[in-house]
Amino acid sequence: MKKLNLSKNNKVSAIAAMLLLFLIALGCSAEKPSAPPTEAEAQALVKTTTADFASAIEKEDFKAFKETASKEFQAQFTDEQIKTTFKSFTDKKDLIVPILRKASAMNAKFTTPPAIREEKGYSILVTNGSFESKPPTNFTNEYVYQDGKWKLLKVNVQM
Repeated sequence: MKKLNLSKNNKVSAIAAMLLLFLIALGCSAEKPSAPPTEAEAQALVKTTTADFASAIEKEDFKAFKETASKEFQAQFTDEQIKTTFKSFTDKKDLIVPILRKASAMNAKFTTPPAIREEKGYSILVTNGSFESKPPTNFTNEYVYQDGKWKLLKVNVQM
């Protein structure tokens, strides 16, 4: 089996530090979940994010991926910025997409249990861990509770 070797420069992290400022700037009232997500719900979130990310890479089109994300994620990034950010993934999509597809069918191993933090009145779910794909797919994703469900706020995938 051929080993996928991604250099440090190709390890893409889409870290949206400015998103928290958007939360404040938007000034909309923060919603609170009725309960923290269960293990199964957290698994479903990270699996769906990974599968949607794989589809976006395969199509080289992140519009659908962006549309399912939080309002803040959508406001922060243009379609072109997202495409540029993940160019190293789309350039190697023939290698990366099959790995992400396999990963999205597995249960994630959380490094720490998914946890909710409160930030400026917003509930933010933090998930970090990995899928035991070959090579491992590591992630740190954050979700904000919006419109009655958890929506992607930040995605960070490393292989």
